[in-house]
Amino acid sequence: MISAVIFDMDGLLVDSEPYWQAAEIEVFGRLGVALTSTMCLNTVGLRIKEVVRYWYARYPWPDVDIDAVASEIVAELQQQLQSSAVEKLGVTACLTQLAALGVPLAVCSSSDLRLIETVVKRLEISDFFTILISGSDCQYGKPHPESYLKTAQQLGVQPQYCLVFEDSLTGCIAGKAAGMTVIAVPESHNLQSSRFDFCDLKLASLQDFDAKNFNF
Repeated sequence: MISAVIFDMDGLLVDSEPYWQAAEIEVFGRLGVALTSTMCLNTVGLRIKEVVRYWYARYPWPDVDIDAVASEIVAELQQQLQSSAVEKLGVTACLTQLAALGVPLAVCSSSDLRLIETVVKRLEISDFFTILISGSDCQYGKPHPESYLKTAQQLGVQPQYCLVFEDSLTGCIAGKAAGMTVIAVPESHNLQSSRFDFCDLKLASLQDFDAKNFNF
């Protein structure tokens, strides 16, 4: 029986990758690291401090301050999301369907809490969620299950009774490692990939979700 539902954010609720890329290219460019959109794909799904460490290891710059660079990227991204973010297909419909069942809903994202709060406010979906959890506050990032286990604990629900929506492979692995039911909603170019076959279900978008197929 499903007693709680947990949503990833980036790539699932909002197509934030273009904004991430723009923010990273801008901030790292000021540090002398000339990133391209293709290069940015190497760090998709990582927490922001892990992204900074990743590029510093490859293109070290003087006077490194991981926290300061991470904060600059978050600030740049937050500004873009506040003005331009739009929900992905089916988000509000899916949330409305689940809210009608009376189960608690949560967001568990690798992004900074400021960004999660910015997105749910921008999309006007804040009232749907009981809690918002940032992986930045965890010791380990996805694919480690820590953030999902923390979310379940704060919801007061055992992991095996939680349903997770994820778009990334690392996120899906984290959800399954936590012992949860996982629905993959991959980007269109990954929809037919066998890499997501370990998930309990794969959907083209949240619009395709039907709660009648699950035991709530």
